Amino acid sequence: MNLNVSMERVAPLRISIFYKTIFFFVTPIMKSPKNIKCLLQKGEQKLQKISKEARIESELLLCHTIKKPKEYLFQNLEKKISKNTENKFKHLVKKRLTRFPLAYILGKKEFFGLGFKINQNVLIPRPETEELVEYFLKSKIAKKKNLKIADIGTGCGCIAITIAKKLPTAKIYATDISQSALKVAHANARRHHVSKRINPAPFCRKAAKRCGIKFLKGNLLSCLSEKVDVIIANLPYISDKDYQKYFKNLKFEPRKALFGGRNGSFYIKKLLRAAPKYLKPNGEIFLETSPEQSLELILEAKKNLPKMKAELKKDLSGKIRILHLKQK
Repeated sequence: MNLNVSMERVAPLRISIFYKTIFFFVTPIMKSPKNIKCLLQKGEQKLQKISKEARIESELLLCHTIKKPKEYLFQNLEKKISKNTENKFKHLVKKRLTRFPLAYILGKKEFFGLGFKINQNVLIPRPETEELVEYFLKSKIAKKKNLKIADIGTGCGCIAITIAKKLPTAKIYATDISQSALKVAHANARRHHVSKRINPAPFCRKAAKRCGIKFLKGNLLSCLSEKVDVIIANLPYISDKDYQKYFKNLKFEPRKALFGGRNGSFYIKKLLRAAPKYLKPNGEIFLETSPEQSLELILEAKKNLPKMKAELKKDLSGKIRILHLKQK
């Protein structure tokens, strides 16, 4: 047997063995693309630090990232995700970990079964406000036809638009002091095909000509041009003390939509003082309030609306949340 192997034959063999060795040791170190299931789990683990619904939030953030419905996730749990998509998802999770509201990240929030566009110019709709709307819709006055209703401090328009969908004969005024908020409300009104029935003064002439909607821009009731049957409002009612207490959860939302002065009742009291001028003789008022303010608001109502009686309604957590003023 010839043991003299030429260098020409040995060199390629050595190179081949070298690269195979490198591949053997490096390959296990290289991270394979993560699948949907893995990303959901990672997101959930991170979000548990700030949320009791970490799994749901992880799902919503991933759906938002890949622009697919939730059903797609469950049907494709083993599907590999690109590095770019993974990085986008991680960025959103990191942003959420700062307590930046999920609704602002997604750019939407459900209210009374309807989807609403939102951004940082408007307050995020909350379950307590859904209870206010539900309470009003179940009231006797809501059964009347051709009501004139004023939603004061409309924000994203969730109250006015929901009522417009439920009460097709009502004429509704939606007012806000913030032009940026009115633009959001206007977009939501068009989305839900009620824009021609929410009837305010223009915040934008071009927009008014284009779609026939006029939103009232003004302070509380001052922009109303006629008396109404119903005043409904979720005005700022958080006190200075509570604002400081819950600051970390509220710091990203517009302060002027939350803060109601030193004890929280400044704007509601101001509305009650002006109400006699804008409310019809048999009109009613529905207000979302803080439990701590109920007594002083009833006293303010009696002072300015002596012919009306006050009723208080608790929310699902057992706290007084709704002040209803109606004729005795």
